[in-house]
Amino acid sequence: MARKQRIAVCALNIVIHDENKRDYSKLLKHCSDKHDVVQFNKTHAACLIGVKESFTPYGTYLFGTVFKFVNIRPPYFDINKLSLILDEDGNPKNIIDPQIRSNTLDVNFCLFEDSHRIFVDVRNITPKMAKDFFERIFKLEEIVAEFGEVDVSLHSTKEYIEEILRIPSLRSLEIFVHRPNPISMNRFDFDVEESLREQNAESLQHRLATRSDNITPNELTKNFMNAARNNGRVIGRGRDEDGKTVEFDTDNSPLVDSIFTEKNEPYLFALARAAQKVWEKITTQDG
Repeated sequence: MARKQRIAVCALNIVIHDENKRDYSKLLKHCSDKHDVVQFNKTHAACLIGVKESFTPYGTYLFGTVFKFVNIRPPYFDINKLSLILDEDGNPKNIIDPQIRSNTLDVNFCLFEDSHRIFVDVRNITPKMAKDFFERIFKLEEIVAEFGEVDVSLHSTKEYIEEILRIPSLRSLEIFVHRPNPISMNRFDFDVEESLREQNAESLQHRLATRSDNITPNELTKNFMNAARNNGRVIGRGRDEDGKTVEFDTDNSPLVDSIFTEKNEPYLFALARAAQKVWEKITTQDG
């Protein structure tokens, strides 16, 4: 009997701001066709490939794979000679074929086109790294030329926003909100979307700070925070009951949920089912 596998997914909200270019399947297919390698840091990079539509019992979705790998660059160190590996001119020598990458892990995702959400299997990647990857690939020059600006937000939870508001001594509050897509707004998004649209702006930054005891956010600020948990980011800083400095960041506390595979259930079916579960949780929180 096949052992049940746990599939955990996070949700990314992607928004193409140009209404005339708002085609999310085309966006991901274009990124996949380019095979561009996106560097995360000094050692890790990733590449998006294999985007295609597949039928599941829950609907027909676009699925794709991101290959994450170690992308080590010179200089290299020879532990036998205890020296750097250099070429004849004394420059760091590349001893690894640049077309070969090591420690490769696959990261699978599916797109809900209507709600413009990407649901990522987080078995081999952190939610924050998944956000970083899609942010970076959507900022490539040829992608911006074709689709304009594309924002990526990592879904957090209503409970985490409430946790930020409960910081005993809240000294600073930073809220970053991208203009929500009017196709799928919740009750917190309307005022933000209308205000940004009226002012011909695509994003909002709201910052509060105090040197005294505690910030007391009003209803407008709380609405900004709840809009940002789906369309941006919230960072709260202050001190706890013991006087220790604390920082709460919605990017570090994403909404993640999981399912267990059923007997003989194809992986893509299970991934779509996990995505559907997370989407239902998002809409329930936003209701």
